[in-house]
Amino acid sequence: MRKLYFFITLLFSISASAQYFDVKTFRALPQDMDARINYPVLDQNGEKAALLKIVTTKTGFHFEAGMLGVVKTEQKAGEIWVYVPHGSRKLTIKHAELGVLRDYNYPIAIQEAGVYEMQLVTGKVTQIVQSYKIDAQWLVIQSEPSGATVYINGNEVGQTPLNRKFKTGKYDFRIEYPRYHAEIGKLEIKDEKLVLDYSLKPQFGEVYVESFPESGMEIFLDNKSTGKFTPAKIKSIDSGKHSLSLRSKWYQNMSQVVLVEDEKTSNLRFDMHPAFAEIHIQTLEGAEIRIDDVKKGESEWSGRLLEGVYDIHVSKASYLSVRRQVEVKSGENIQLDMELYAKTGNLDVISQPVGAEIYLDGKLKGHTPETLTGLLCGEHKLVIKSKGFADHVQAVTIRESETVLVDTVLKTGESIHFQSDPSGVEFYVNGKLAGNTPIIANLSYGEYDIRLARGQLKKKLKLDVEPAMQNEIRIDMRNRSEKEEDQMWDRVRKTNSDAGYKAYLEKYPKGRHVAEARDLLLSLKAEEEEMLYQKAINSKLLVDYEAYADNYPKGKYIHEIAESLKDSYYQFGSEAFEAKSYSQAYAYFTEYLTHFPSAEHRVEVEAKQKKASRRMGRTDQVFLMYNYDAESEYGLSIGSLKKRGMGSYYALKFDHNILSPGASVLYTESEYLDTPFHSDEVTSHKVGSIAGSAGVTYALFYPVWVYGGVGYGYYPYYKQYDEGMVDFWVKSESLTKHRFFYECGFMMNLGNAISLKAGMLVHDQAIFQFGLGGRF
Repeated sequence: MRKLYFFITLLFSISASAQYFDVKTFRALPQDMDARINYPVLDQNGEKAALLKIVTTKTGFHFEAGMLGVVKTEQKAGEIWVYVPHGSRKLTIKHAELGVLRDYNYPIAIQEAGVYEMQLVTGKVTQIVQSYKIDAQWLVIQSEPSGATVYINGNEVGQTPLNRKFKTGKYDFRIEYPRYHAEIGKLEIKDEKLVLDYSLKPQFGEVYVESFPESGMEIFLDNKSTGKFTPAKIKSIDSGKHSLSLRSKWYQNMSQVVLVEDEKTSNLRFDMHPAFAEIHIQTLEGAEIRIDDVKKGESEWSGRLLEGVYDIHVSKASYLSVRRQVEVKSGENIQLDMELYAKTGNLDVISQPVGAEIYLDGKLKGHTPETLTGLLCGEHKLVIKSKGFADHVQAVTIRESETVLVDTVLKTGESIHFQSDPSGVEFYVNGKLAGNTPIIANLSYGEYDIRLARGQLKKKLKLDVEPAMQNEIRIDMRNRSEKEEDQMWDRVRKTNSDAGYKAYLEKYPKGRHVAEARDLLLSLKAEEEEMLYQKAINSKLLVDYEAYADNYPKGKYIHEIAESLKDSYYQFGSEAFEAKSYSQAYAYFTEYLTHFPSAEHRVEVEAKQKKASRRMGRTDQVFLMYNYDAESEYGLSIGSLKKRGMGSYYALKFDHNILSPGASVLYTESEYLDTPFHSDEVTSHKVGSIAGSAGVTYALFYPVWVYGGVGYGYYPYYKQYDEGMVDFWVKSESLTKHRFFYECGFMMNLGNAISLKAGMLVHDQAIFQFGLGGRF
């Protein structure tokens, strides 16, 4: 153990050499224009980066600038240029041999396009370690708020609360927290633990905002909504001057500038100016009040309106409506009393017996006979009452300036219609036979014993006859099997289908509803036939004619439908044939001959069917043709002939003069006449031509097409001058022409492969064209 301790002590006592580097100085170079003008570099935001000129004789450094990053690095003589974004706060410098200088904090702010000089010092230090123990002590730094960043000698060492051992000695420290003033000072670590506790001073304040005469105004800070409404306290505002404004629908917007100080509350009062007026409208009870056609209330309304002109409409049933326009100005309140005038009429009431009580809308108005005057127009409920009689209840409509008459006889009893299922049942009233159902019994008001009898089945009931009672009474006198049959019949009637009626007839061949079931079954078929017939007649579509004929080949309308079918097949086939839709025409003619082989158009249809069959095989073709006209002996055209619609063609033509104008043309006429040996005697002349054209072809009727197009031609004019032994051919510029022309004509097919063309082209004159070619 002693040997091990001696070895460790000896090891730590050996002199050791280590490479190191540090920042000697850092300063701004305000007169240096390298980053701004001479050698600018743009950062990732498109702004000019700042330039750090690192003065050192060493190479191999690597630089990191935190989250913003390094834009560019260049090695220069005696220094390294490092471009960083403006706003960068620290730099980490790494070297493979000299080590790492981590998170060096710039002592001054890094500005856009600024230039700064950083001098690095590097060297070799010799350290004699006397002992393996380092003199160190705990440093504890706490802050309010916590989480503040702590810097020791300019280097970030952590966040509060900080608990860390440091070597004894003196240090510079700085504590920073966003939106708080930094705490800066010096500290000395000795033999005892050092505890520092700081309460950072806020760099913000708050504003209390209130508004008069009303609260509830929306608060905006620097033109951004705070989401709060007066009165309210806006907290945590950065110290300095700010614009604070209030906005409301009913008041003019207002703004003020407020100075926010650290840890202080600024009070701000707004005296708002109204942008509205109060309006109060009073009218008749129950009358509807509308402003600009929007309902606001009934009888009375109070509210606010912004400046402007408004249309006020007050109305009530049975009264004349009133309209008025008002102009509203801010701060000028308005009181309106809008009176309505009633529309009235009269009512005469007569009854038997006389002296009956008259009630109108639930209120007693007198006894019959009586005239009621000054009644509001509209509908009213009239009730006439007399003891021992049924009440007469009636709705009466009063019209303006008119008298309505009601003359009635009050009832002493009721006529009641008694029915039974099945009918023919014996009907007894108070034990006396009154007849068989169905029966109408006239009964005075009072109680009665009613009895019905059907063989062994009997039913009794008590009946209290009173005014306005139900005047139809139905009694079920069926046995169990009849009820089951009727239940099935009800289901069948709801479905109203062939299958349902057939099922009923099969189960109850002698049932109570057999005759009705058979009639309904026949009616369904007749309805379906009628529906198909009406659909065909209304639509006049071939498919609907065919549907009727397929479903009802012996129906009552079959002859009419057959005539329509025959006419349709003939018409559609003929139209398709004329439109050269030969496959459709063939199909329609086939149907015509199949269903109506002896019809009046049989011979014509058979002929057209054969033609359609032949023409169904015709296809679109391409032609190649030799062309000739009076100004061009040689011509060639190629194009298409479509059996329907338009095709196209292209043509080229020329004559022999364009290829061989005689003796070589050495001059133009003007050049020749300028030569000293020229002659004035013209002995001959000739004209050449070369032209191209393009156009369309269109089928008129088989086998004839029309064609038409436009072309452009070049027509050189040559003159021959007599020189005695030699004749000169020259080209006349004035007589040489360039022309557009039009052409049209007819093309006709002969047989399966030959085509002929005849037409004309027009420029200065009309020239006939001819052509002969083949199709493929």
